[in-house]
Amino acid sequence: MQTTNTKTFAPKTKWSDEEVKTFFSLLPKYGSDFKQYVQHLNRTYSQIKSFYHNYLRRHRMGKVGELVQKIEHDTSNQIKQLQSNQETNLQSQQFNKEAAQMLGSLMDIMFNLQQ
Repeated sequence: MQTTNTKTFAPKTKWSDEEVKTFFSLLPKYGSDFKQYVQHLNRTYSQIKSFYHNYLRRHRMGKVGELVQKIEHDTSNQIKQLQSNQETNLQSQQFNKEAAQMLGSLMDIMFNLQQ
């Protein structure tokens, strides 16, 4: 028996206020990755993409929207880089701590050998 994916064949209806609100609440997180929106809205990928582009066109935000997306993308990348740097710094600190402990142990051994 074959099942039909209702999201693939969603009826063409006006977006409810709740759907619009949900879409815009997800926009900062997903940007133009419309596949992610399908999980949260009872809309197809094509409907979500069309809504996004039509909204930008209607509100003359095409270039502004692109700029906002670029800023969000760049900011996200910077945050990831900072997190990676922080992890590297923690690893370096741990290495330095272990090296200092080893050096201390070696100095103790050398001191004991000299006595």
